[in-house]
Amino acid sequence: MALIRVPRRALFATGLAVFVAANTAAAFAPSYPALFALRIVAALAAASVTPSVFAFAAEQAPPDRTGRFIAVVALGVTGSIALGVPVGAWIGGQWGWRATFATMAAAGVVALVALLATLPRDEPHATCRRWVSNSGRCAPRRSRSGSSRTPR
Repeated sequence: MALIRVPRRALFATGLAVFVAANTAAAFAPSYPALFALRIVAALAAASVTPSVFAFAAEQAPPDRTGRFIAVVALGVTGSIALGVPVGAWIGGQWGWRATFATMAAAGVVALVALLATLPRDEPHATCRRWVSNSGRCAPRRSRSGSSRTPR
C-alpha cells in the first residue's frame, strides 16, 4: 500500500535502474560479501516492482483477455529465471563471472530505455482506471451495482 500513489512509470524505472546499478556494481565487486549484498539489492529491486507489473498488465488488458496478459508477465518472470541461469552460467564459463553481471546490467539498460520510450508519463494511480486529463483526478468508476464512486 505504501507504493500505491507512486506513478507506475517512476516505480518501474526506479526499480529497473536500481537493478542495473546493483548488477553493474556486482561486476566490479571486490569481495564475496560485497557481491552477496549487491545481489540482495538487485533481488529487492526486482521484488519491489514485480507485483505492480502484474497489476499493470491486468489493468491494461481488455476484460476478456486479463488472464492472457497476466500469463505473459508470468512467462517473462519465470522464463527469465529458467533461461537466465544456464545462459548466465555459460557467459560466466566463457568470459568469467563478472561478465555475467555486466551482461545483466546491459540487458537492464536496454529494458530501461524501452520502458522510458513506451510507458506514458501521465498515467493514473494504481486504483484509477480512467484518468481525467489535466485535472489530476480519477474519473468516477461504476460499481457493480451501477452507481458511480471515486476511488480514495
